[in-house]
Amino acid sequence: MSNLLRFDPFFTAFQPLFSAAAGAPTVRRRAATPSFSPHLEIRETETDFVLVADMPGVPEDAVDISVEGRELSISGARERAELGEGDKLHVHERPFGSFSRKFNLPDEVDADSISAKLEQGVLTLKIPKVPQSQPRKIRVRGATELRDTA
Repeated sequence: MSNLLRFDPFFTAFQPLFSAAAGAPTVRRRAATPSFSPHLEIRETETDFVLVADMPGVPEDAVDISVEGRELSISGARERAELGEGDKLHVHERPFGSFSRKFNLPDEVDADSISAKLEQGVLTLKIPKVPQSQPRKIRVRGATELRDTA
């Protein structure tokens, strides 16, 4: 119990780097390297659905976006950083690898008009709604206006 109360994740995580005896520091290994999966946000406006995904370190040419029927697919990969000759990796917590996400599009979207941009590690997809599904304001007119237009 006393060890649990004294637990400091930051000190414990870097302790091997600072407390190593002569020679290379030791590093505790995790069971598996975490895989990369972008974190998402999907919001709706009056005219669009907007999907935003965090993809730091993923180049534009490594992202594939497609629509088949009512299914939107986003896939890609983030590569592991290359080590230079003589470099030693002491801590590796940055996930890498392939990812794939699929979304069922609602009927009220115009799948042919989806646009995408990747800027500063953030992918933004604008998925427009078809005009019929957008809210429309209907003006109420008086009886005299109706007779004038008939």
